[in-house]
Amino acid sequence: PIIAAAIAAIDAVTQGGLQLAGVVIVVYIVVRQVEDQLVMPVVIGRAVHLHPVVTIFAVLIGLEVYGVLGGLLGVPAAAAINVIFNTLYPHGIAVAEADADETPPRPKTPDLPHPPGPPSSGPKPALRAPATLPAAIPAPADPDDAPPRAPD
Repeated sequence: PIIAAAIAAIDAVTQGGLQLAGVVIVVYIVVRQVEDQLVMPVVIGRAVHLHPVVTIFAVLIGLEVYGVLGGLLGVPAAAAINVIFNTLYPHGIAVAEADADETPPRPKTPDLPHPPGPPSSGPKPALRAPATLPAAIPAPADPDDAPPRAPD
C-alpha cells in the first residue's frame, strides 16, 4: 500500500506539483481506509459466512493477542469456531438452550368420575384399622408367640 501511494504521489508531482500530490495522498488514504474498514469485512464475512462485525473483531482480537500473525489468522480462526458451533448446534444455541430448559409434558391422566353431591369442605377423616380382627384369624397376644410360618 505504501509503495502504491508513493508511485501515485510521484506521478502527481510530475503532472501538477506538490499540491496535487497532497490531494492524491489524502484521497488514497481515505479510499484505502474505507476499503479496509468497511468493504473488506463485508466481502470476507460473506466468503466465510461471518457477520462483518465478527470479522472486524476477529482481526482486532487477533492483533491484540498475537500481533500481526494474529491479525492474519483471526478471521480463519473465527470461521473455524463458527463451523464448530454450527455443527454442534445446527438450529442455533438459543434453540438448544430452550430445548434443554423445557420439561417434558406430563402424561394426561384420564378423568375419573366424581361421586354425586357437593364436595366436602372439611378435611377427610383418617382411615382407621378395625378394632378387632375377624374371628377366623386368632390374633396372637405377642408377636414373639406367633406360630412359625411355612416357607414359601
